[in-house]
Amino acid sequence: MARTEARFRTALLVSSLSLLLALAGLVTAQGSSARVTYENSAYGFRVTVPPGWLLGDEIDAGNELFVTFPSPEGNAVLVAGATILDAEELAGFAQHSLDAFTQEAFEGVRENLPGAQATRVYDLAVGGIPARGFDFEAQGVGGSLVFFVEGAILFTLMSVSDAAGAGRAQADLEAVQASFTRLVGGE
Repeated sequence: MARTEARFRTALLVSSLSLLLALAGLVTAQGSSARVTYENSAYGFRVTVPPGWLLGDEIDAGNELFVTFPSPEGNAVLVAGATILDAEELAGFAQHSLDAFTQEAFEGVRENLPGAQATRVYDLAVGGIPARGFDFEAQGVGGSLVFFVEGAILFTLMSVSDAAGAGRAQADLEAVQASFTRLVGGE
C-alpha cells in the first residue's frame, strides 16, 4: 500500500504544480475553447472536458499518466490520471478499506497544500465503477479528488482551483466524471 500511497501523492503533486503553473500562466495549453475529448488506448480510458478547458500537459512516466486541462482564465486545472498497479499494490488496495485509503490520499493533499481541510467525503460511481471522492480547501485553494480502480489501473480525476474558479471547476469535474469511459484494450 505504501507504493500506491506514494503514487497518489505524485498525482496530487502534479495537480498542485499544474495549478500553480496555471495561476502563473505557465501551463502549456493547446486547442480552442471547444469541448476537448482526450483518449488514451494504452491506459484504456476516454474523458471529455466541457467547453473552455484546454488540453495542457500530458505526463507519461511509463506506468503513470497525468493529463492536465487548465481553465482559460488560468485559475483552475482539471487532471485525469491513470496508474498501472502491480500485483502487490492491487492486493494492498483490495485489503484496505476505502476509508483508510481516503485518509492516506488526503494526507498527500496536506503535504502539497499545507493546512488543507477535508470538507466532504463521498461515494459515487464513475463510468459504472464504484469510486470514492473528497473535497478539500487550503489557503484560498480548493478542489476535489476522485479515485477508483478498474482492472489493474488506479484512476484519479481531480480539480484544483482558487476561490474564483471553485464553482466552475467542481461542476466541470462532475461533467468529466460523467464522461469517463473505460476502453477495451487498456491494462
